[in-house]
Amino acid sequence: MRRSAHHAPGTLISVETGINMPPRYYATIFQGWQFPAAVEAQQRFRKRLFVDELGWALQHRDGIERDEFDTGGAVYCSLFLGRDIVGCWRAIRGNEAYLGRKYFPQLAVLRPYPTSPDFWEITRLGAFEHSDHLLAVRYVYGLLFYFAQTRRATAVGGVMTPAHHRFAVMLGIRGRDYCQPQVVGLDARGEPMEVLFGEARMADQFGPRFEALCASINELELRDEALVLGRRSIPA
Repeated sequence: MRRSAHHAPGTLISVETGINMPPRYYATIFQGWQFPAAVEAQQRFRKRLFVDELGWALQHRDGIERDEFDTGGAVYCSLFLGRDIVGCWRAIRGNEAYLGRKYFPQLAVLRPYPTSPDFWEITRLGAFEHSDHLLAVRYVYGLLFYFAQTRRATAVGGVMTPAHHRFAVMLGIRGRDYCQPQVVGLDARGEPMEVLFGEARMADQFGPRFEALCASINELELRDEALVLGRRSIPA
């Protein structure tokens, strides 16, 4: 395998040839107690993405977006392009306190919120707008379902906007909604924030589009530091 070294942000230089190489995607999955510096790096990315770019009214300080669900037991995924984080998500087990159940009880209209450990709530899922934005979003979702499959989750879910909901359907993800979209407040720009809570049951996921989504991460180098059975890598 050709070795490479970092030269400048977003740029790789081959050690063997000295030729500029395009930046490559890779991802890490880790628990908060394992790598606090990696958590902070993601929280800085989240502030830039969700607060600065998307205008979410989230608490932040010193360039970091952090909330009460950033615990040692939370599982994080960061997607990199070269040296830069370009996408992420955070996962919380359903038998722990999680955002939807605690702060949005009004969204559980059609069914109660899950409370079992084989359900994971996913929050802070997103990717920066850049030239490969759609590819990055596919990787973020593909990594999410890799995570769900390797943890034997029965379902994943979370609070989402209607736009995220439509995009998930386009990717081939089959979901169940807990309510119709509801306005839950205003964003930092004074615009109404409309959301719903939905879940994707793993038993319902099938078909060519979903299979292609899951297969997309085979293009990545993935370091899964949080896998119970030990470290697993998927080479690029």
